[in-house]
Amino acid sequence: MITSQYRDDWGLLNQLTTNFPYSQEEVYTALQSEEYQGNDSRKFCHEIKSPILQSIHKAVVDRIPSLLEEISKFPEFVEHWGLDDINDLINNVKTSCYFICDKPGYTTGLHIDNKSQVCAGMLFFNKTDDPGQSTYFSPSPNGDDPVRISSEYGNGWFFPNTYDAYHVGGNNSSRDRYALMFINKLNLK
Repeated sequence: MITSQYRDDWGLLNQLTTNFPYSQEEVYTALQSEEYQGNDSRKFCHEIKSPILQSIHKAVVDRIPSLLEEISKFPEFVEHWGLDDINDLINNVKTSCYFICDKPGYTTGLHIDNKSQVCAGMLFFNKTDDPGQSTYFSPSPNGDDPVRISSEYGNGWFFPNTYDAYHVGGNNSSRDRYALMFINKLNLK
């Protein structure tokens, strides 16, 4: 249901492609019917009511551990974490996965994620690719030579939070951006 292909050498950016058994219109209508909470520009769906969205959520949650295992096979990823055994990391992460609604004007600004965040990913539900609703990745703090993943329905990304994993995203369009965001964080106690 979710396939992956690595896109670059510098940041281990993984392009995701989905093949859910639902049309874009069915998913988008379900997303619009959910209840979202949060600030004015980014809202989260904490309780999924739609059976379609519950199915998509479960498929993604079930796939996330194997995405983390796949990326852990890259020496650059293992080296970043400085581990002798990558299972020490894989077995000590917790995963968050939630649908989001970004209002027009929402932006993250160019940044690197919180250091407790190991990897992050996002799947899009747009009818067509919209560069204004995409995420751009760069190894440079200036955002030079960005790589963009299509924001069309069925596309997404997964990447590690490394020292050079700069990215910027948001909603520079006139309509809401719906996505599924997932994060692997260190399970710190």
